Amino acid sequence: VYAPALIFIRDGIKYIRSLTKQPLGFNALIEKGSKKYLDRMSDWIDIALEENIRFFVTSLGKPDWVCKRVHQAGGFVYHDVTNRHFAKKGIDSGVDGLICVNNRAGGHLGSHSMEDMYEELHDLGLPLICAGGIGSEIELSKALKIGFDGVQMGTRFVASTECNTLEDYKIAIVNEINAAIIIAYQFHSTGLSKTKLKYNPSGALTPRTRTIVINKTGIPLPRPCITLPDVIAIATRG
Repeated sequence: VYAPALIFIRDGIKYIRSLTKQPLGFNALIEKGSKKYLDRMSDWIDIALEENIRFFVTSLGKPDWVCKRVHQAGGFVYHDVTNRHFAKKGIDSGVDGLICVNNRAGGHLGSHSMEDMYEELHDLGLPLICAGGIGSEIELSKALKIGFDGVQMGTRFVASTECNTLEDYKIAIVNEINAAIIIAYQFHSTGLSKTKLKYNPSGALTPRTRTIVINKTGIPLPRPCITLPDVIAIATRG
């Protein structure tokens, strides 16, 4: 019973199209932890395809079924990966490119630097997009110089006028420094209200970690559209 959500997605896509003639992308979190959520995401993907979106980013799940649908419509699927193991799984599922999520990313970050990720994945034969720590032309130029085909930015746009998140959150992103950010463990992106956050003061990453950025007070910062597709902005070689 989520017809209003389906209407919201379709109307949202149409509204964005009224503001720009540029191509749109759709970010699909396809984790199987909640069947209800996965079924909803499946319907959202169908709506996006009906609305002529042809670029999709998938994360936290096996994207084979997304690739099948999108490729049938002549589209492309890029998949979030944090290491070579998940990159090869994505390739086996038929993805067209890899979003290389490094240790500077917000949300579910990886454990490797952008340099190490490129070194680990550059021989796989697919376009590589650097995700994490891109906040200005300096980082963009660095990523392209390393060899990435483009970058993905998310946090950079949270403080924008168009983003409808809390003003306090926007101010925190602009004013906080790296030392004020720590990593919380045992976080489930489709069940935040049901999961107790546990903190690791050392900030060390462990295998199979899911993470969310929180501020120095230990209070989780709200993540916009945590259960809705995000608008994707990708800067590529021109």
